Amino acid sequence: MNASQVEQVHAIAQQLQSQIDEAQNALSGSSDAVSTFFLSALTILLCEGLEVLLMVVAMVALLKKADRTDVLPYVHAGWVAALASGGLTWAVATYVVELSGASREMTKGFSAVFAAVVLLGVGIWMHQKSLAGRWQTYVKAKLADSV
Repeated sequence: MNASQVEQVHAIAQQLQSQIDEAQNALSGSSDAVSTFFLSALTILLCEGLEVLLMVVAMVALLKKADRTDVLPYVHAGWVAALASGGLTWAVATYVVELSGASREMTKGFSAVFAAVVLLGVGIWMHQKSLAGRWQTYVKAKLADSV
């Protein structure tokens, strides 16, 4: 390499370094951005927490009404385990894993896609179960008619 090529490489390296610095400054954010992130996360947490609370209360009420109080410990163990795993995930994400701005956004994106796939899978599964229940009712009715 001659001297002009070396200077071109240094110029390109300086340009890239300045672009990286600009990106890092943009991703670091200001105190306003931090409070905005906090409020948005708090709002999501309260909303999701309320939804889960309503679901657990509905499950407990349904089980009590169906006189199946023998399975209530499993319901309570489930929400306690979910709460503990959420706390553990937060601790790992905060203290063990070091994420830059771009990695954090990628993690959020993958988590959102995973949550959507799980939700879609559960919805399809529940729909199939409702169809199976209708099919069993239909078969029982036809058997009763033919007997």
